Amino acid sequence: MAHEVLSDAVMCFQLLRGNGGVMAFDDYANRDNPGVMAGIDAFLSAFEHLVTVVYAGFTLIVVKN
Repeated sequence: MAHEVLSDAVMCFQLLRGNGGVMAFDDYANRDNPGVMAGIDAFLSAFEHLVTVVYAGFTLIVVKN
C-alpha cells in the first residue's frame, strides 16, 4: 500500500502548476490502514524542500513552494 500511495503522490505532484498548488491526502491518520501514512511520509521526506504542510489531521494538506 505505501508504495502505491507514494507513486500516486509523485504523479499528482507533477500535475501541480507553479507555486501555491494544493494537494490533500485523505486517511492520513487512519490507523486501520497504516500504509497510507507510510506512503505520505515517504513523499514528504523526498519532497520536503518543495512542499509545506499546512494541515495535518485525518487529512493532510500540503502546498507546493
